[in-house]
Amino acid sequence: MQASYQRSRQSTGSPVRRLRIDLHPLTALSIVLAVLALGIWCVATTGYAFFHDQVLIGITERHASIERGSRAEIQRLRDEIQRISSSRLVEQQTMASKLDALAERQARTTRRQDEIIRLLGSGDEVEAKPSDPEEAAPEPEDMPLRQSHGFLTPTDDGSPVLNRLDTLGNAYDRLERNQTRAIADLKRRYEHQRASLDNVYARLGLNRDLKKPIQASVGGPFLPTSVNPVHKLGTDLAALADMAAEADDLRAGLSQIPVRSPLPGAQKTSGFGTRMDPFLGAPAFHSGVDLRAASGSTARATADGNVVTAGWTNGYGLMVEIRHSSGTSTRYGHLSSIGVREGQTVSAGDMIGRVGSTGRSTGPHLHYEVRVNGEPVNPDRFLAVGTTLASLN
Repeated sequence: MQASYQRSRQSTGSPVRRLRIDLHPLTALSIVLAVLALGIWCVATTGYAFFHDQVLIGITERHASIERGSRAEIQRLRDEIQRISSSRLVEQQTMASKLDALAERQARTTRRQDEIIRLLGSGDEVEAKPSDPEEAAPEPEDMPLRQSHGFLTPTDDGSPVLNRLDTLGNAYDRLERNQTRAIADLKRRYEHQRASLDNVYARLGLNRDLKKPIQASVGGPFLPTSVNPVHKLGTDLAALADMAAEADDLRAGLSQIPVRSPLPGAQKTSGFGTRMDPFLGAPAFHSGVDLRAASGSTARATADGNVVTAGWTNGYGLMVEIRHSSGTSTRYGHLSSIGVREGQTVSAGDMIGRVGSTGRSTGPHLHYEVRVNGEPVNPDRFLAVGTTLASLN
């Protein structure tokens, strides 16, 4: 760069000095570029200062909008979780209630089934459960439930648990209906048995006194049981148990009444009543029946009782007399040997001696008598009911 001064005169004639600077081209270019950069910087700074607040406001509004949306979504998700939790809680409570009810029904049906089988007495099973597998109530292990996060959920096969619980409840409904039919069948059976046993007592001319003693130290007002199906099943079963107990009492009473044969299958050679005496050939009263059997055959007691005579007795020869209830007694004459002693308690079917021909006898046989209040009666009347009793067992 070079500088020089030039002198010139103004129009007034006074001299003027001028400075002239000569720049190198590269230096001039650098100065121009610097000035241009400074201008750009000034423009940018001015623009940033002008738009800075607007940018911040926009960014803040977008952030606030996103935050509001996030809070709303979070609240919606919380509400949905609460709704699902409440729904699952209600479902869990419903399932728990139904499971408790089914467990109680299972216990009731099991008790009734056991009682029905017990009332059969002979060991036969009652057909309380249907033969159709679809009608059979599944066992608890047949209905798998899995637990997740404290809630019972549908099983792996996709079937809703509540629907399966309803299906199980319907199965128990069918089982209870079958038990109702079984109870009705047993009721008819025991009614028939009771009527037949009453007829036995009537035919024998005996009184049946089954009045039960009053239980001590109990009481309270009489309140009829409910008539809903569940209670009705229990009431019907209780009534059936009473009928069975009454039939058992009648049978137990008959165990002390001589209605069995002392020699099953033996041939009767002489009946009860007037006949020609085998020794004198004159009419005489025969106080029993004669049953032919081989010597040494077993003579058995025809009812429970106590032995009051066991020894030689006039024309009876060796004889056993047993006293039973209801004023009845039985005599077994012409024995070859005696197997009991006086005062001994015997049961129906026990051996009391061996068939022989002692006393006034023409050959081996058993003279069998039945007496009521000391008076001989026709044993056929008692022996005839044996077939009736056999049909009731």
